[in-house]
Amino acid sequence: MKKENISDAVGALSDDIIEDAAAVRNTRSARPYAKIAKFAALAAVFALCIVGVRYMPSLIPPSPSETTPPIISPDEHPDMYSESPTGAPTEAPIEGPTETLDAITIGTPSFAMGMEALDFYSIDEYVTSSPWKNGELPALLPVYKNPIGVGEYGQPIGTNPDAMRETLFTVAQRLGLDPEELTVTDDAPSAEQIERMLQASGGFIPEGVTDPSQIKASTDEYEICVDRYLNVRITLKNPVALPESYRFTPDSTCDELLRAAEYIGVAYSKLMDFDSPTPRIYGGDYDSNGECDYELGFYDASGTYSDALVSHNLEYVTFHTNDSGELRLIWMQMTPLTPDTYVGDYPIITAEEAEALLKDGHFATSCMPVTPDFSKIAYVELVYRGGSDTYFMPYYRFLVDITGWSEYEEKLPGMHKYGAYYVPAIDGEYITDMPAYEGTFNS
Repeated sequence: MKKENISDAVGALSDDIIEDAAAVRNTRSARPYAKIAKFAALAAVFALCIVGVRYMPSLIPPSPSETTPPIISPDEHPDMYSESPTGAPTEAPIEGPTETLDAITIGTPSFAMGMEALDFYSIDEYVTSSPWKNGELPALLPVYKNPIGVGEYGQPIGTNPDAMRETLFTVAQRLGLDPEELTVTDDAPSAEQIERMLQASGGFIPEGVTDPSQIKASTDEYEICVDRYLNVRITLKNPVALPESYRFTPDSTCDELLRAAEYIGVAYSKLMDFDSPTPRIYGGDYDSNGECDYELGFYDASGTYSDALVSHNLEYVTFHTNDSGELRLIWMQMTPLTPDTYVGDYPIITAEEAEALLKDGHFATSCMPVTPDFSKIAYVELVYRGGSDTYFMPYYRFLVDITGWSEYEEKLPGMHKYGAYYVPAIDGEYITDMPAYEGTFNS
């Protein structure tokens, strides 16, 4: 399904959808990768000393409310499935910064292992429900500082176990669980394990190494896991089947996912806790077997255009099923965007200005050692990068045809590979270290 057709497939919620979702609700309511060698060696020593987890003391928030919000209906919330893929209102252009802005030092953007690239027969198959459309650009967009930093040895620092526990309990309450009945564990080393680390490392442990990377709570129905970035993974121990009229499997079409979204958006509205939950469809690329894949999720399209763009990239929920179409996992991207992490609203350059920077070598990518031909730019989009980057800030992501590096080409004739290249979207006047590609991985 083409991007421009997504909104055409999104309709109002019917009575049977609301009734099905209500039945489910009533039943169920009873990353950093760029390590330097020195830290890698230390981590290997410490890993030999860590076995198991220890129990953590409870930090119980107020008891959950006894009242359950009503099912959202189209009349009460008509913008849940709006005439656009986003439902996001536009905002009036802002003339320029209204405050003194600090200079941004980007550092090295983080990438997952491997090459970030998508495989399509044609770039027209790429589907995204992003609220951004080329040519529609606010003058300013917010930038946030990642509370998790990188230490001298490449290790994560700044982990906040209290915030992790608070996030876990908040999600548990939305699932209808009583936090007081949960047993919470983490993967931080015990005192005995720390002592063994000290002995193995000659008495030195870098900051942050003994912090937990995740905490967990488990019940008969769920396992809830929160990582140091406050992202949440909910595993449904008893996978949930959707009503027969919906098909939601790993090989579902975009149309089928949009249909399933009508049901899931109501059944899990309390868990998501969005003012305007809007379908977030992403993908359309192919795997090595030639199978097309989409991701179904939701983001909050309430507030301003900028708010919707941030939510689409940094604060969203995705749903995942098994081969039988039963819901088995929910991922909640809960990037900590708070007054404490807010840096300011920065001027944004246009896609054309970003393309000029790209062709001048000012970009970050994991597509190494490909030498790109920037006359083959196939697509551009405005995104936010999160994860372990120093700042949560907007970038232009260019998808460039780098066909010739695709391992699928012989197996899937006609397949094209599109590599991702990132250019900062904020005005270079505020960047102290504009990326300069030098032909190395993660530059």
